[in-house]
Amino acid sequence: MVNDIIALLRLFESHAVDRETHGWVIALATDRSRWSEAYRVFDHIRERTLVAIAAKDVVRESQYMFEEICLKSLYNETAAQDPFDADSPYWIIKCAIGRARQIGMPVDDIIAVVEGRTELDVAAIEQQGVKCALQAGQDCENPYLNSSEDWQYLAWLRGFISARIPDLECARCGGSGQFTLRSVGGAGEYDGTKINCSCNDPMRGQQEVTQSASPRTDS
Repeated sequence: MVNDIIALLRLFESHAVDRETHGWVIALATDRSRWSEAYRVFDHIRERTLVAIAAKDVVRESQYMFEEICLKSLYNETAAQDPFDADSPYWIIKCAIGRARQIGMPVDDIIAVVEGRTELDVAAIEQQGVKCALQAGQDCENPYLNSSEDWQYLAWLRGFISARIPDLECARCGGSGQFTLRSVGGAGEYDGTKINCSCNDPMRGQQEVTQSASPRTDS
């Protein structure tokens, strides 16, 4: 994740309309000892974000929004007692793509920065996720949970979700396969967003074995 953040910040450097905030974020991202300062820097940038929104300056807004999500993700990598939303890293690429579109940069440039691997590599890891889901495994079994390469975690999860059967007992989605983000203690900026739930029916393997072992009743 960190490598992706730094690479994307460098990609956007020549397009930064606010060179000051860009400088703050890249200096912080490249110095792990300063990640705990990300909350303070976030607050300063948020002030400028609100001004840009009020002025309908979408280019500045997209720059600040991307910088904010980077700061949130970096801050959450510290032992903070007041972390930002846990899903912040998953919005890095989405915000980067939005920024690219605002400044006329090809989205393929974003993909080239964060992928850095072949389609075969991605497909192989996706198949690992598929296999786990078909065996009634759970998303916590993702071997890339602690990987420094987000693409591995996301590729496995994408494969897993594509093959999983939503769990009817899931507390988040109730078997629908999707749930709506809700912040605790007040409205968050991603409230109302629907995302795929990664639950999987833990009984699917047993059900399939039972069904295959049932005697035929047709004549």
